[in-house]
Amino acid sequence: MKAFFATSVNDGKEGALHRIDGNLLEVHDGALVINIDHTLFYTVIESDKEENYPDIIKPLLNAGSKRWELKKPPAKLIAEVPQGMCEVLGLYVNPITGKLVVEYEDTPK
Repeated sequence: MKAFFATSVNDGKEGALHRIDGNLLEVHDGALVINIDHTLFYTVIESDKEENYPDIIKPLLNAGSKRWELKKPPAKLIAEVPQGMCEVLGLYVNPITGKLVVEYEDTPK
């Protein structure tokens, strides 16, 4: 199982969830999408469903039957995020614990 990070869901820009090549994905892989508007959690499922933002996201390249499915996260998530990724996303990690606490809203804006 792999974990991916993205800065948007499907805006077409580099770093968007739907730009992750489907050949890299396996069922049950996960993704954390963090930007100024929301924090979303996705897992890869095997499905032929059409894209239905934000619930079902189809990779642009080599999607096959792989889809990203939006999941409701736990009330509180503590994740270890590599320092380099935090700098890319513009996030702050507690230097003592090395952990990032992510808050979320139930519904994306």
